[in-house]
Amino acid sequence: MPVDEVSKALNEELGVFKEGEAYSFTKDLRKNMDDSLSKPLSMKIFSTIPAHHFHDIKKPLMASQHAEVNYNRYNPLREPGAENFFDQRRNEEWLQNRRNKRDLNNAGSHFRTY
Repeated sequence: MPVDEVSKALNEELGVFKEGEAYSFTKDLRKNMDDSLSKPLSMKIFSTIPAHHFHDIKKPLMASQHAEVNYNRYNPLREPGAENFFDQRRNEEWLQNRRNKRDLNNAGSHFRTY
């Protein structure tokens, strides 16, 4: 095989530039940087973190999973003062009446206690 044919075959297979093509710095930069510029920086950072690090992140409960939790506002270590929403409001009303010294009972007394 002549040397010219061998060099032509090598240029076709291994050549960087096609025939008649000149080197362009901007074209070279674009070709090499397109992949890295297509992703935002935050996604590049997250792609370096292993997936198992995200298993510990707490997710908010969905509305269907949310349960009403009753607790004692004045002492969370004690059992709740009410079993449901209405008992809780009644208990808060009683505490407010005691704070304001109102003697309101079932008979409807409006006298203040001193």
